[in-house]
Amino acid sequence: MAGGQEATRDEVAAEIVASRGGLGLPFELLLASPEVARRTASLGEYLRFHSELAADLRELASWSPPMSSAVTSSGDNTGALL
Repeated sequence: MAGGQEATRDEVAAEIVASRGGLGLPFELLLASPEVARRTASLGEYLRFHSELAADLRELASWSPPMSSAVTSSGDNTGALL
């Protein structure tokens, strides 16, 4: 935000919903720090739609945060996603 203004949780949540159509993991958790949530959404958008990565790698990048959140939230932190 311009001028040193900090975005509120609701403002950032509305931005994420508008750009992604919903607010799932990991964004529900990341909204504890709205600026972290905003920057994470921005990074994900860049990686998926604007980066030089090959299409299959962009898709993998878009699934990495939700998949790791699903494993962590299920309580099974012992395995790796390969």
